[in-house]
Amino acid sequence: MIATTVGGRLPPSQQSASAESPTWAVRARAAVAAQERAGLDLLAVAVADLTAPPDAAATVAVWQAASAGTQRPVKAVLPGPFSGALTAGSAVPAHLSEWTRAVNAAARALAAAGAPWIEIDEPALVERKGDWPLAREALVTVAADVTAPLALATWGGDVLGLDGLLGLPFQLFHLDFVAGPRNWTLVDTFPRGPSLGLGIVDARSTTLEYAASLGNVLWRATQTISPARLHVHPNMPLDALPAPVAEAKLALVAQVVHAAGAV
Repeated sequence: MIATTVGGRLPPSQQSASAESPTWAVRARAAVAAQERAGLDLLAVAVADLTAPPDAAATVAVWQAASAGTQRPVKAVLPGPFSGALTAGSAVPAHLSEWTRAVNAAARALAAAGAPWIEIDEPALVERKGDWPLAREALVTVAADVTAPLALATWGGDVLGLDGLLGLPFQLFHLDFVAGPRNWTLVDTFPRGPSLGLGIVDARSTTLEYAASLGNVLWRATQTISPARLHVHPNMPLDALPAPVAEAKLALVAQVVHAAGAV
């Protein structure tokens, strides 16, 4: 069982603590340092954002800068092509191919550079389920020729109705069990190959969950899925929370995962 996070971003006050006008590398190091202090096993860093399709060389530089400051593994987080295309305008097909090519190129470059995991963030999938056939095709293309393990992250709701999602060529699926409780219906029939990401800590609430309650949730999941195939994390990025609260939430994730492993 692995304690981690999704999105690889922290609140702006945490991201910008090291410089007046922080670069991506500075923000990346700050985010990774906070996660390491919290005790996460697998750290995460956002190597691009939704402002434009990612540049492969720039994403590698950010990941390398973040990884240089820790001995723990750091996964690289990229925006998904469908979510990225939506930010560019309403005509999704006009932008989707450009985003798909760019995300695939960045993922291949990150894999070649040694990234242990590459996470593709697609929260828009749960908001625009009617566009799923288009998004699914893009994600298959994104995964092509990527030699590192790939994770697909969704949040903000459930993924029911996205036929074939769990059959995509990804090795890990991060699901939101806070805003998407119906995702629990997928656990009993979850495929044998990939790992499951349990988004069970509320990233939009400042209230800290009870460790014992989260431990019960983990126990429920392990009745169906081996602990070795479970990643545990907040249900979505923590960038909407005050920095101390965000770090406390990550520390709670680490606490319950490590306690479960000690049983």
